[in-house]
Amino acid sequence: MARKYFGTDGVRGVVGEFLTEELVERLGKASTLWVGDDARIFIGRDTRASGPGLEQAFARG
Repeated sequence: MARKYFGTDGVRGVVGEFLTEELVERLGKASTLWVGDDARIFIGRDTRASGPGLEQAFARG
């Protein structure tokens, strides 16, 4: 069975293995391309220690 990384709860994966800041930054860029430069994107996260870094990586994208 193939692994599922995207679902109704967002992007899932082990931080530092699959879920890296580089990947999250690329997802941020892809999101901007999809919705357009003038759109606003809400970034939600939980309180884990990896949250701020991943949030900033997405925003850089």
